[in-house]
Amino acid sequence: MKDEELVKTFELNVIVLSAHRNREIKLQPDPQNPDKQTKQVTIWNRTLEFKEGVHLYESAKGGLRVVKSISKDKLSKSNISELDVLGQVSRIMELQKKSLFVQLHGWYTADNYVYLAMEYCVFGDIKKCFPHPLSEAKSRSICEQLLEGLVLLHDMGIAHRDIKPENVLVVQKDPVRIKLADFDISKWAAKGQTELRTEGRGTRGYMAPEAWGLVDDTQEYSTYTNAVDMWSLGCLLYFLLTKEEPFLEYSFLGDYTKGFASFPISPLIDHAVSDQAQHIIISLLAPLPEDRPKASVDLITNWTVFGENDDVHNYSSTYEAPEIATSSVIRAAEGSSVPNAPLHTSRGQAAPGDRPRNPNYRAQPKIGEEMSFYSYELWHVLKSTKTKSASTEQVVSILDQNGNPNVLHEGYNALHFAAEHGSVEWIKVLLEYGANVNSVTEPRHENALHLATWQSDLDDFLRKLQILQQSHIDLNAQNNDGDTVLHLAIRRFGSVKAIEALLDAGASTERKDTKGRTPLWYAVFLKQEEKALKLLERGADVNCQNETGRTLLHLAVASNRISSQLIQHLISANIDVNRIDHNGNTPLFDAVKLGDRNKIRLLRSHGAKCNLNEPTDQRNSAHFNIWQSVSNALSSVFD
Repeated sequence: MKDEELVKTFELNVIVLSAHRNREIKLQPDPQNPDKQTKQVTIWNRTLEFKEGVHLYESAKGGLRVVKSISKDKLSKSNISELDVLGQVSRIMELQKKSLFVQLHGWYTADNYVYLAMEYCVFGDIKKCFPHPLSEAKSRSICEQLLEGLVLLHDMGIAHRDIKPENVLVVQKDPVRIKLADFDISKWAAKGQTELRTEGRGTRGYMAPEAWGLVDDTQEYSTYTNAVDMWSLGCLLYFLLTKEEPFLEYSFLGDYTKGFASFPISPLIDHAVSDQAQHIIISLLAPLPEDRPKASVDLITNWTVFGENDDVHNYSSTYEAPEIATSSVIRAAEGSSVPNAPLHTSRGQAAPGDRPRNPNYRAQPKIGEEMSFYSYELWHVLKSTKTKSASTEQVVSILDQNGNPNVLHEGYNALHFAAEHGSVEWIKVLLEYGANVNSVTEPRHENALHLATWQSDLDDFLRKLQILQQSHIDLNAQNNDGDTVLHLAIRRFGSVKAIEALLDAGASTERKDTKGRTPLWYAVFLKQEEKALKLLERGADVNCQNETGRTLLHLAVASNRISSQLIQHLISANIDVNRIDHNGNTPLFDAVKLGDRNKIRLLRSHGAKCNLNEPTDQRNSAHFNIWQSVSNALSSVFD
């Protein structure tokens, strides 16, 4: 793939809404239907400034990314090279399923700027994350990961040229996992740039002698560009073990390169660094580039460490990453739950290493959470507007101003109102902007699909079911009464079509409510025979019992409004005609009690026994005597 084509594949569909906010639109593949894509809209808000032109952005769902802005007027070859290198590296990492470098999410342009969106590493750089000298075990692990990354870069013909603690980012502390970042001054070594020695590009204390022009040579080799990375790796390893830089002073570096000064071994000895580690560091810091080893994980094969999980100082093992308290900071800035005017308050400019963030964190709004102006505006508009065909323009405008569709207020959020009495288009837009499809109300614990049944509008419900199902709503979620949407559809819709649609979508027929009633049991309880027959047809369990042990047959036989045809269907589905409830009663007892001879004959003809033990509840002696006499009479008639 040509470089231009590769770079194009990383272009993001981003619209800058303001200096602190932008909107990204993605078409995401549906995990359950690879041939289908769903539109996803994410609002990104700028939260922290790391340095000029580099900021942390956060989405409403808690996603984090670092965005680097570059003025087109100042766009240099190195910036283009950085994007090119990031694209190449990200593609190789994707193909090899490795994670050695900071990931490039993509790039976009706006006004006079180009923006690079990159992965945010939660623990910051290695210098801030580990402020004290590291054990050899950790240092070796870091060195091994960097060598693996350099092997890949050098094989691609790329020299990083700025390896230093600030460009090694920590993504996991124990066991330590790092990623290499900042390809701003990387070079394609195979192209043989001659300006390497004279540019002096890099960081003081980590630049190789040839990058300073201290090596007197007349030839240019691409290996020299790779060799600068090996020198920087040696300086970094020295720093990790001692927290000192071996050649911070230019004059000392010059003397060492010319052979007028010896290698600074004392700090390594003072920190009890092993001879094996010392040998590796000294080889990496050879004055002449051709004397340094090439990148290879074999370089540290002979570096043996003991107590792999032990740190000499044990400082880093006690370090924990606090979460960025984004919501509380916003609330403090706004000062009230429903401000009278929108506020665009920056959340500060703390150093990136001071506020690391759990990458798995996702904001979970709670009831009563204070709301921003636009979040309340969104909530209010959807609560007060009851329509099935309203325009989405106003809703989109509020969402673009960072209205949060997930914040609960008075127990509801925007999606809940849209599902209950709003339009399908509203639901679609809210989901695109990151509404949590499975969020529930408080205290009823109803999700959007529960609420979509409230209006008893079949056509509207079927449309909402389709869009919510596509977003993978939990069809079997239960509210505080234990009702699933199937229970509610049985109660609220006159047609069996809602039941059919839910069953086609995968709704369970076996979930019980708090009274132990399955949807089939509930349909029989409500005398909804057509719905009960549909559930039977779809394989619902006929032998389910409620909290008192009563079966569907008990329920059907005891009702004057249930036909013998439904009872026949239940029996044909192999229901147990002699099942006893918690009071010791069989369905035949209920038929006798009701005095329905047709039901008695139907049950007896299908094996109902009349000589079972008497009911356990004998408080009504007259009732018991009737049961006993009728039971005996039936025995003489049918046996």
